Amino acid sequence: MPMDLAVRTVGLEKRYGERVAVEALDLAVPTGRVTGFVGPNGAGKTTTIRMLLGLIRPTSGTGEVLGRPLDRPAAYLERVGALVDGPAFYPRLSGRANLAVLERLAGTRGGIERALELTGIDDRADDPVGSYSLGMRQRLALAAALLGDPELVVLDEPANGLDPAGIREIRTLLRRLADDGVTVFVSSHQLAELEHVSDHLVLLRAGALVYQGLLSSLLARRAATITARPEHAADLEALARIASDGGGHVRVRDGAVSAAGAGPAASARLNRSAHAAGITLAELTVAAPTLEEIFFGLTEDGAR
Repeated sequence: MPMDLAVRTVGLEKRYGERVAVEALDLAVPTGRVTGFVGPNGAGKTTTIRMLLGLIRPTSGTGEVLGRPLDRPAAYLERVGALVDGPAFYPRLSGRANLAVLERLAGTRGGIERALELTGIDDRADDPVGSYSLGMRQRLALAAALLGDPELVVLDEPANGLDPAGIREIRTLLRRLADDGVTVFVSSHQLAELEHVSDHLVLLRAGALVYQGLLSSLLARRAATITARPEHAADLEALARIASDGGGHVRVRDGAVSAAGAGPAASARLNRSAHAAGITLAELTVAAPTLEEIFFGLTEDGAR
């Protein structure tokens, strides 16, 4: 496996009878980066993660995790931290004591205090887990995933149960891990947060790969929406005709003209053309597509 990949799969598949959960997945997760793993419910994200962690066997295909064969998870799992569905904790033990139990089971030592500090629960570490909120339990599960200073961290919906402030803290944590050279592979429905934190993106639909690569490349290849508002309402129809000449889908609404899907130079061209026609613009804005908009565009029926 190339040195710059922490995870690579070739033709990875999981079938349950006639149902295909994951289909011919060629996955490439670069080292030392945050890779967001997204797709609609039922797209195969959790199934893929479970195969990478050796929790279920692939029906077919091959792969490597941290340079070790996918069919020998015992050879690499000690270097991997994971959060899938959240582990069960002893409610009467403190958070710190629960982590000590997990540390002993894993045969590691010395990582508890760092994990508590990274996840922001060090001030509640000596309280019984039974008194923790859902968000606190999720933080403790993240702390458990960080025990042993893993080289690869695999997280399935780590922001579940967290409030907006907690989600921002998780975002900061993921970036800090990547900056320290840890590879982060994170599945999440919080698309806005993934847009802020991810370097790379893997997008699944119905078990098949739709996109894989730099997040910036995906965002750049989707055209922005231009909105222009003339100073005088009487110029609205003429402005719409000018916008139509630039291509894209043009719509007139609330005293403004919007052009979706136009090229990168369309806003400057529209401004020049409006000026040449004697139209003064009171407003001209360019809105880049969000990851959420691109996600729905790629995963809706018939889109690829």
